[in-house]
Amino acid sequence: MKPGRRTRRGTGRRPGRLVATLVTAAAAVTVVLAPTVPPATAGAATRRGPAAPPSANWGASVTGASACNPLGGSTCMAPFPSDYYTVVDHKLPSGRHVVFPKAAMPTNVVGLHITPATYGRNDGFSPGSSVLVHVAGINLARSHIPGVGHVGTSLKADAGVVLVDETTGQRLPYWGELDARDSDPSTQLLMIHPAANFPEGHRIAVVVAGAETAAGKAITPSAAFAAVLGRRAAPTGVTPAFLRHERSLVSYLRGRGVDTKQLTVAWDFTVISTKNLTGYAIHMRDVAMAQLGGGAPSFSVTGVTNFTPAQNGSDSRQVNGTFTVPSFLDEPGGPFGSTLNLGPTGLPQQLPGNTQQAAFSCLIPRTAAAAGTGGKAKGGRPVLYGVGLFNVATKIGDENV
Repeated sequence: MKPGRRTRRGTGRRPGRLVATLVTAAAAVTVVLAPTVPPATAGAATRRGPAAPPSANWGASVTGASACNPLGGSTCMAPFPSDYYTVVDHKLPSGRHVVFPKAAMPTNVVGLHITPATYGRNDGFSPGSSVLVHVAGINLARSHIPGVGHVGTSLKADAGVVLVDETTGQRLPYWGELDARDSDPSTQLLMIHPAANFPEGHRIAVVVAGAETAAGKAITPSAAFAAVLGRRAAPTGVTPAFLRHERSLVSYLRGRGVDTKQLTVAWDFTVISTKNLTGYAIHMRDVAMAQLGGGAPSFSVTGVTNFTPAQNGSDSRQVNGTFTVPSFLDEPGGPFGSTLNLGPTGLPQQLPGNTQQAAFSCLIPRTAAAAGTGGKAKGGRPVLYGVGLFNVATKIGDENV
């Protein structure tokens, strides 16, 4: 991650271990709004559409193709995300769905591959994905790849990485870093973080060009990408369909004003659609709210802590408890290993009477509890803070919150 600094949550692992984080449709992401960025060149402003026909199957699903991304390097599924792991599906909003070969999936401690079937319901990759690629020995400064403090330079003509929204033709801002948890250049990943979430349902092209080592030596393309550029014969696992798609992409980028003479690698991927990303959650919310009928859920208070000013200078009381929520999992009570119970419409469906207890923690600040007019507490406006996966309700008391 950021060399010499604390890493961003969920981005410090290699692609094989990152698959669950990057493609889970329910993953929480931070949305950062950014201004619209102009196309790479004004003369190309009228060019629109994808680099290759959306009906093309060219990746791992094609007979003879490698389970690992041929453009990779040190890690099977790099670069990631990539449409190499999608196939055509006109029933889904994006027109594609994710397909991971089991042989490409990461393994657990006993060597068993993660089962990839669940990811097939996704019609693209997370809008908050960090883009991961292995470029052996790359030096960020020599390759003109900006760090977190220089996002604006990512849109300059000489930027070493270019992100292009193929749906609109516009370039997208980013910042890059090398994986700080891996100091070995033969395996260390380049991590490209979008400065704003990728637009949902769009296709994104990723270009690495003019990559150099710290000594200023040009980094040559991999065997697979050299075949794309016509510099050598295609290695095993690189199919004619793969070459057609990649060459079409290079042609598209050239038409967008991207300098393709010094390409190190380029590929594209589809971002999950809004409907596919939020459909399950919105449906479950609507069912739960309908059950409430405008009231509040049943709840129980499990503990109350009163603070002295010495213990907590800002809050006077913390109230902990639980409330009842409908469960949409396929096993009563939602034990470990249970998954969403999908009904005949393909949406989550509650088993009869299946509920679970969710925890809450309420902090009452001293300013709200202080006496106001007529001796009554001043009160205050409620603020809702929802913790993420793998967290607990009591996190609301942490210093950073």
